[in-house]
Amino acid sequence: MYTDNMRRAFRLNIFNEIVPDLIKIDNNNRKILEDPRFFFYGKTPHKTVLDHMSRSHIFMHTSNWHETFCISLAESLSANCLSVYSTFGSLGEIGSGFGIPYDIENEKDTAKHVEIFLEKIVNAIDTIKNNKFNPGNQAEIINNKFSWEVFTNSWIDFYEKRI
Repeated sequence: MYTDNMRRAFRLNIFNEIVPDLIKIDNNNRKILEDPRFFFYGKTPHKTVLDHMSRSHIFMHTSNWHETFCISLAESLSANCLSVYSTFGSLGEIGSGFGIPYDIENEKDTAKHVEIFLEKIVNAIDTIKNNKFNPGNQAEIINNKFSWEVFTNSWIDFYEKRI
């Protein structure tokens, strides 16, 4: 999650229990781990992540596998973050046209994925810095589409049709 303040300083909060994966993105150069603007939290309680998300500007999700659902993407959109995510698996459907989605043609081409992702992140940061992000009714639509009530009713409907 990216947070920008009025002084144009930024802070990158990384909630990932597998930090060594991030070193690969940086060509095994440890500078990403030593940058004082980057905060690695590791495995973190859900409530803490949601608190950070509510105060963040950008959410980044770099998945390259076929996810069936991504609650963190839905939560970021619900928190009115500008979300950058691949459309791989179900992510495009979950994103519902909000944020900055991007396509990856080959999930095994990590270098290309990182190149595309970097371009989209730079775009997102510029959007925030230039005050061009207006989430409009993003949170309302996502909350209505992915609420527990909607899920509960969908499952009840599913089972009633099969019983």
